[in-house]
Amino acid sequence: MTVNTPTAIDELVEAERGYLAKNYHPLGLVVTRALGTRLWRLDETGHEIAMLDTLSCYGAVNFGHLNPRIVAAAMHQIERPPEALTEKLSTMKPGEALSPDEAASSWGLDSVSRGIVNNQLGPFAEALCRITGMDSMLPCSGGAEAVETSIKAARAWGYQYKGIKKDKAKIIVAHNNFHGRTSTIVSFSDSASTRDPFGPYAENAFVHVDFGSLEALKQAVQDETVCAFMVEPIQGEAGIIMPGDGYIREAKKICAAHNVLLILDEIQSGLGRSGKNFAFQHELDEGVTPDGLILGKALGGGIYPVSAFLASEELMSVYSIDTHGSTFGGNPVASAIGLEAVRILEDGAMSRHSQDRGNQLMDALRPMIAQGLLTAVRGKGLWVGIDLNPDISTPQKFCEVMAFDHHVFCKYAHGQTIRLAPPLTCTADDIDLIVEAIDKTGQQLK
Repeated sequence: MTVNTPTAIDELVEAERGYLAKNYHPLGLVVTRALGTRLWRLDETGHEIAMLDTLSCYGAVNFGHLNPRIVAAAMHQIERPPEALTEKLSTMKPGEALSPDEAASSWGLDSVSRGIVNNQLGPFAEALCRITGMDSMLPCSGGAEAVETSIKAARAWGYQYKGIKKDKAKIIVAHNNFHGRTSTIVSFSDSASTRDPFGPYAENAFVHVDFGSLEALKQAVQDETVCAFMVEPIQGEAGIIMPGDGYIREAKKICAAHNVLLILDEIQSGLGRSGKNFAFQHELDEGVTPDGLILGKALGGGIYPVSAFLASEELMSVYSIDTHGSTFGGNPVASAIGLEAVRILEDGAMSRHSQDRGNQLMDALRPMIAQGLLTAVRGKGLWVGIDLNPDISTPQKFCEVMAFDHHVFCKYAHGQTIRLAPPLTCTADDIDLIVEAIDKTGQQLK
């Protein structure tokens, strides 16, 4: 198949439909390249047309597509030695040392077992713990794996430190949450499409409270079998839903008063997306952290699956030798990429830029409420939810017109909400283009 031809669009779309599980329903456009805030899609003439990306692969591409620092870190790790040395190096006798000239050559280290120490994981773990303020980290691959890791840790802590009877520990979660799609996680999802038909569910292991309700949380923590409260600081899949000011700060106090862990899922809200390096930093004082923190998506720089569960020393102590593992978690490539992602955030400039561009975007969109196109605009940093007037269009149709007619790619969430989460590297001009495309799409569909 020749990919950059007019017929390739249909062929590529049909190839996905024919050979892939039907768990996604993508727009019928084909992208071929990406850089920074831009994607390129094939059109019917075989040309590649630039688009502005406002989804960032659900927050995995915070630092821009093919960020040069992320790519350089990855390429260094997978670089091969000079061809002249390859045969000799491949047949070196065990115990033989590299010569000075051989040692001066540069090549990388891909995947090795956690049964030996590699030269990338330790620096990554230290940097991630320092920037988050957490004591310890356990490296994983996908976000759901990190969530599962946190659930196991919370339950074990409940038995070892709180004295909960074996197999009776419960975790408080919020209604309308999204933490992943594994069999355990869907047990506490409110979404029928996420849950059904994947039972039986571990329903007795989780207690639901209304998101943002401190009174509901106060009631739930009275149960002595509760070991943790796991919550998103901002609910992403639900439509960029934010609790009231002070919610995380007060939740931390309530949990501490009742010997309950506070575990924050910042897979989407973390790593600069909310205008701070981590969303909890909007409310918790410097030096105050949750008991557990779950990160993913942008930790892999948009090019590699990297996630992590971070915790206090006490909580992480429940894991001992052979109680948990991850084949690819913490491998040298993942660690090098994750370390560079942390370094990009360290000076705070990326997060401040996220805050500035997010304010610009929301300020420009709010007049569209009075104009009748939108019914709500909300967000933090460059994570914005807009509610579309149902009299204008469905979100699905709106996103299609935005993409095909105005060359801006966005994605709907629940209900009438469209999420806007462009790469944090976007410029003020990019924001203007997004606003213009929304306005034009609205006028077109009225």
